[in-house]
Amino acid sequence: MSNTTHNGHPSWDHWNASLWAANDFELYELFTSLELDDLLHIMDGYTTPDGCVFTSDLIQYAHQTTNED
Repeated sequence: MSNTTHNGHPSWDHWNASLWAANDFELYELFTSLELDDLLHIMDGYTTPDGCVFTSDLIQYAHQTTNED
């Protein structure tokens, strides 16, 4: 990731979704235990307390970044 405007993430939304998925216990459990297809169904339209709406793109991105080794 070459853009450092949002801590290396493509946008504020990507950074925010990734941050919530990695740091909120319940979301972390979902993102690390469920398959992507299940997450897309469950999380589509979920809004974080600070206004980030999880779209399919953000769900895929957060799933990828949360499950990196």
